[in-house]
Amino acid sequence: DAFSQLKEQAGKKRIAFLLIDEADAIATTRSTSQMHQEEKAAVNTLIQKIDEIRELNGRAIVFMSTNRLHFIDEAILRRAAVVLEFKRPTKEECVELYEKSLKGITFTVEQLNDLAELSLKKDTDKVGYSFSDIRLKVLPEAVAKAYPDKPLTFEIIKETIISIQPSPEI
Repeated sequence: DAFSQLKEQAGKKRIAFLLIDEADAIATTRSTSQMHQEEKAAVNTLIQKIDEIRELNGRAIVFMSTNRLHFIDEAILRRAAVVLEFKRPTKEECVELYEKSLKGITFTVEQLNDLAELSLKKDTDKVGYSFSDIRLKVLPEAVAKAYPDKPLTFEIIKETIISIQPSPEI
């Protein structure tokens, strides 16, 4: 299993890492009444495995990622050394994301600010765009609109932002 491999690698006087993506699928809170006994047993086993990692004196690190932090079992959260929560980007972060993602294409500071402003929460919207929305929805859709006849322009990206809904906040 993954924890055995983690312990084996960390036992070789090196630092070992384990990433559990979509951790809410296996670390769901046991307090829910819909949880089956087998699922509760799986969460208990995960907690035991995490506790065993402490014997390695910091040579093994477990990363868990989820977009539903509120579903993670409280006992697992108590064992976390650090819990990082990534929020939706600020205007400044949007400007930087567009600037880096569109490197090689000339946009004015005003245009980058306009794209960032469009990406934020509006009065009529519940949420603004997430980092993933911009990188995985907005920009690829804008490239698809431009391809193969036109260059990627400010106007195409602006149209795309207006036409795509941000992902819901979970």
